[in-house]
Amino acid sequence: MRLERTGVPKIYAIADAGVLSGRGLAEGALRIAEAGVSWIQVRGKELAESRLCEEVLRIADHRVNRPFVLWVNDRPDVALLYGAEGVHLGQDDLPPSAARRVVGADCWIGRSTHDLQQVGKADADPDVDLIALGPIFETRNKVDPDPVVGLEALGEARRITDKPLVAIGGLGERNLHLALQAGADSVALLGAVCRGDVAANCARLLAAAADCCPQQRVARAKLVFLTGFMGAGKSRVGRLLSELLDFSFTDLDSRIEERAGRTIVEIFSGVGEEGFRALESEALVEVAEIEGVVVATGGGVVGSVNNRQAMRAAGTIVWLDPDIDTILSRLSEESIARRPLLRSAEEARRLWLARLAHYEDCDLRIRIGAEEEAHAVAGRVAEQLSMA
Repeated sequence: MRLERTGVPKIYAIADAGVLSGRGLAEGALRIAEAGVSWIQVRGKELAESRLCEEVLRIADHRVNRPFVLWVNDRPDVALLYGAEGVHLGQDDLPPSAARRVVGADCWIGRSTHDLQQVGKADADPDVDLIALGPIFETRNKVDPDPVVGLEALGEARRITDKPLVAIGGLGERNLHLALQAGADSVALLGAVCRGDVAANCARLLAAAADCCPQQRVARAKLVFLTGFMGAGKSRVGRLLSELLDFSFTDLDSRIEERAGRTIVEIFSGVGEEGFRALESEALVEVAEIEGVVVATGGGVVGSVNNRQAMRAAGTIVWLDPDIDTILSRLSEESIARRPLLRSAEEARRLWLARLAHYEDCDLRIRIGAEEEAHAVAGRVAEQLSMA
């Protein structure tokens, strides 16, 4: 029986013996089930084989009173012995074809993947019913975790496969909706479930998953205007953010160039900064009439109070704010020299200082770390918009 995406719950809990600690694997899994979670994977990597079997047997015996879908991590033999609906395999476990010989045709097989090549391979494998991709964010539940793949890769994975797709790694109550918006059918949660009060954790996570409609969360943000200095990452973050919000994306400078039939540098050379600012304001008024769009603005658009008022009237102004040293580290001297208003890093620093007060006249300020990747910034913006 093929596993269909429509039958996959948004929350996929992992009961881990090590994280549950003194409560025991069976007790933890049954508490998760009592809290209303319908898919539970049991994981006991550090348990002796006899103890693992005892714990899974106890879980299986109690499923008569509280039915739920049981997955077993790594062990096709244990899944078969105790009637689990699924077995989940890592990249270093049995190949899916070998596991299929153990569990038979009626047991689902999930496969962990850590990059898009592995996703494609799992998608093409007829023995794989479900694909998990991660870690999406940094996680502390593995001693030696794989590299973070991020929300962008999750969106690409969704385009690669129509099999059920599960996001895993660094996810919890505050960010699970980002993975669901990016294309995951379900979110696998370990620490967010197993640490602390299991029942209370599950209640919060189920509520967060139920309230994951992007249209509800960003109702206030009919348009999102990304502002910030050059090198802040407005275009890159804007494209990722538009996918998370299910909005379209536009770059204001690109619209100006398209309308004028010239590059920004050529416009400055022909009509000067004053002429360019007039074209910029016209383009801003035009895009402000559109709903459901993320707009990456030019670094100087905030210099006009009329522009700031137009943006605030139409939507939400978000300031992407790396510090100036981070900005300059992203810009080579050559790229600075190509900017129409700059000729050196020192000029860039002075212009940044002059614009700070205008950037601060925003609805939402997102401080950006020197090493923070665009997908993480986009995720934080989406999260903050959801709370606005």
